[in-house]
Amino acid sequence: MRPCACTLNAGDQAERAAEVQALVADEMLSWAGVADGVAIRFRHDAEPGLREVIAAESECCAFLDFDLRREDDGLRLTVTGPDQARPVIFGLFGLST
Repeated sequence: MRPCACTLNAGDQAERAAEVQALVADEMLSWAGVADGVAIRFRHDAEPGLREVIAAESECCAFLDFDLRREDDGLRLTVTGPDQARPVIFGLFGLST
């Protein structure tokens, strides 16, 4: 099992979360909790920003799994991880559990 710890320092974590939450505020259509995380629907034009988030978060939070899919009405990003990662996932995207 991969350890559930981000490798960014606290300042960089806060900066990253602010960037991600700005993208969510501008581009999110809806979201729903899933068993191991969250599924978020975004507008199609959010794809470049979401790909940047996925690349960056995959480096510092290797315990998270990202799945981005194109759908007719937008993009669906599903982020999952171990049970203890749920607060991290929700916090990153500025969502309440």
